[in-house]
Amino acid sequence: MTLKKRKNPHAVALGRKGGIATSAAKRAAVRRNGALGGRPASTDIMTGIKRRGSGWQATVRVGRRVVSMQFTLDTPIPFMQSWRTAIRTAVQGRTAKGER
Repeated sequence: MTLKKRKNPHAVALGRKGGIATSAAKRAAVRRNGALGGRPASTDIMTGIKRRGSGWQATVRVGRRVVSMQFTLDTPIPFMQSWRTAIRTAVQGRTAKGER
């Protein structure tokens, strides 16, 4: 059993449709806002790098594979970022050749 949405009696008393109709402006706003939906892309410099125990853990995902490595606390972040890039290109190169 489906219940029909009740109209706003105060709006109906004023001669309006009571929230049932959707104006062209409201439809356009919904369409514009729908394009903005979803989780925004990450612009974080620390993507794939997090504190783990007494050091850092860098993780990279390539296809279905996840490769991670522990680094000491004094390891510079640019080094871990370059490691992630190197692993990504190495794993992509192997899977392109048919290896696993």
